[in-house]
Amino acid sequence: MGQYPREALQVLSLTRSTEVLGKLYMFLLEKQKEAAISRASTITKNRILDTALVHSVPVSPKASKAVLIGAFLGLLLGLAVVFARFLLHKGFHSDEGILSRYPSIPLFGKLPEYEAFQSVGDSAKIKPIVPSDPRSTYGEALRLLRGKLYLDSGAGNAGKVLMFSSAFQGDGKTTVVSQLAVALAKDGKRALLIDADLRHPQLHSAFDCKQSPGLAEYLAGNAKLEDCTRVMTRFDVPLTCLPSGQTPDSPVELIGKERFAELIDKARSEYDYVLIDTPPFPVLSDGLIIARLVDRLVSVIRVGETPRSAFKEHMQGVAEIGCPQALLINGAPTSQGGVYHYHPRSSVRLDLENRVRSFISQFQRKR
Repeated sequence: MGQYPREALQVLSLTRSTEVLGKLYMFLLEKQKEAAISRASTITKNRILDTALVHSVPVSPKASKAVLIGAFLGLLLGLAVVFARFLLHKGFHSDEGILSRYPSIPLFGKLPEYEAFQSVGDSAKIKPIVPSDPRSTYGEALRLLRGKLYLDSGAGNAGKVLMFSSAFQGDGKTTVVSQLAVALAKDGKRALLIDADLRHPQLHSAFDCKQSPGLAEYLAGNAKLEDCTRVMTRFDVPLTCLPSGQTPDSPVELIGKERFAELIDKARSEYDYVLIDTPPFPVLSDGLIIARLVDRLVSVIRVGETPRSAFKEHMQGVAEIGCPQALLINGAPTSQGGVYHYHPRSSVRLDLENRVRSFISQFQRKR
């Protein structure tokens, strides 16, 4: 290198500097393009027009609006539940619905609600019968029922022997027949009350007397009729009761014996009225045999409890028997004009209940 002229060395230095600067320029140009691309991707077209205002109190949620909306939705849900239960209910909602469904069946009477059962474990045991207050709505309805019985049995012996049946257990027929028997005895009538429900007897519990010996022992020939009957005097009037006796193995065979028909004929001649408590029909066939021996079959139906389908089958079965029939509505609502009530309730509540029942009955008739 020392032999090169000075001018040649200067040319080599300049050439080398040119190459370095050229590469540096290309490097900076690449970085400029990358920076331009990055800047273009971050720049937007938004512009700040005004400064945002910050409130000192919360804008949402609004408590009053939320409460109103919640109350409205709750009301709708409640109405939906009520109408769903109404439409899915299997029983009759009112006595008017029963009468409109069976207009051709003679009405024997209506009785308001009477608390006759108390829970004992998993079963229901009937309370001992207590004569109803004559000033109560139930007492008035019971006397009206007794008067209707007098009218029906006015001609000869027609209507002296009555069979009380129902479509479903728990319709209150045992309470009805017991109260009616007590009312007849208080009016000086000789009444015989027979518990022909040999499967689920309850009359001995209603009158707090011995169950055996009773009807089952008499029909089997194991006891005399005088030993099987009980004369109840705790109501200050004599009332003769024939309890069921011990539950037999074959109740239908006992009821079907000629001895039972002879018992009914003898009771017809010795008593003013014979009231027979029987099992539900057609769930059990006992009523099919007893109905041929009586003057009238009284079908007890409970408002709001008796299933419509079960009572329809009951009415069809009674129609096939051909026995004279009457309808007794149990648990019917009390009238607005009543002064005394079995259950003390305010007039405002009674008026509201009657309005609701009227609306339900009108809705049911439209259905």
